Amino acid sequence: PRSFCNGSYFFPFREYLHRELSFKKMHIFEARDKAFGDDEVLQENVIYLLAKGAPQDKVLLMSSQHAEDLATSRTVAHKVLMRPNDPDLFIRLAIDDNEHRVANLMDGMSSKLEDLGITVSTGRVVDFRAARFLKKDAETGTVALLYPAHLRNTLIRWPIDNFKKHNAIIDSPESRGLLIPTGNYVLAKRFSAKEERRRVVATLLRATDIPGKLVGIENHLNYFHQNGAGLDSDLAIGLTVFLNSTVVDQFFRQFNGHTQVNATDLRNMRYPDAETLRAIGRKLKDVPVDQATVDNVMHREVLKMPDGHDPFQNQNRIKEAIAILADLGLPREQRNDRSALTLLALIDLTPSQSWSAASAPRRGITEMMTFCKEHYGKKYAPNTRETVRRFTMHQFVQAGLAIENPDEPTRPTNSPKYCQRSSRLPASTLN
Repeated sequence: PRSFCNGSYFFPFREYLHRELSFKKMHIFEARDKAFGDDEVLQENVIYLLAKGAPQDKVLLMSSQHAEDLATSRTVAHKVLMRPNDPDLFIRLAIDDNEHRVANLMDGMSSKLEDLGITVSTGRVVDFRAARFLKKDAETGTVALLYPAHLRNTLIRWPIDNFKKHNAIIDSPESRGLLIPTGNYVLAKRFSAKEERRRVVATLLRATDIPGKLVGIENHLNYFHQNGAGLDSDLAIGLTVFLNSTVVDQFFRQFNGHTQVNATDLRNMRYPDAETLRAIGRKLKDVPVDQATVDNVMHREVLKMPDGHDPFQNQNRIKEAIAILADLGLPREQRNDRSALTLLALIDLTPSQSWSAASAPRRGITEMMTFCKEHYGKKYAPNTRETVRRFTMHQFVQAGLAIENPDEPTRPTNSPKYCQRSSRLPASTLN
């Protein structure tokens, strides 16, 4: 299970690995339900090769959806996998060039949380331990209690009618230690699966969102604060935008291999400086709900990436290609990165081009794989050509998306000139 890669519980194990051994190879299975599905294992899993007493040199990182799928590969320095200057010794798995760029973007941030004067803590209210203080609804002598269900997009929805949990907690001398003063906080859910749209889900809690001078935060939430009190409004908005950005999501996935989003994980990341976060807050005045606006703000105010160095452009184009394959009725087994990249190679479409620029060159499998490496940062091993042929191209031909050997239909399959060409995609698809 990949859970040893981060978190405080496995720190002694990671420290031992770093001191006594060196990683040589590491294979990551992207799909939780396929590699070991027959054994009902639904954790994120890795297979790794270590050498005791060997120098910490190069590490081969490989990744695939499942055991039979083709794997991408990338060689990195050992210090990229386990960074000696990281006090928590997280194991970071940037499996392609795009993810490497994401890691560099995050490492380029100027601040740690402590530099911002901000602390992240876990909610104090453990409901089964505090059961005698909890109330279904607010009444005299209670204050608001917030669960993950009260977080909707980037805003708080409280109270919830007919809520299965509790909307309120009694304010008494016995429960006072479970409460914090009302203010501007950033709340982040402590649990999320890799299949969710974002792993880090942050919501702004404004001082005006709930009544009263105190509030309870349930234990399934983390909250960002300054010395136990709220943040100023601009800083809280900027921090919420940052945490909800795609760059944070992609970076977080590189080291977090389980469903928990621990306070230690959030402290381990780097952040923009306080003035940059406040500048975002001043310009927006509130937290945007849609992802595109969040990412546009991040690109403009924080990342400031030069042209041609946007890793999210690549990822967004792959997602668009997967959506097109779904719209065209391809089975679920062909709605993945492998098939999306094959489609993009078939129509000769780079990340920065419009879909209307699609064309139909003749290409062999090897040429397609070279295209994926050069334009999308995905390097596939040469011995995986047969996987592309059997599990993507064969289905493309059956669906009428590709034509085999349009220049010479009788060409044998073992010919080095064997090629494919895309059929013309429907005009509605390209608009």
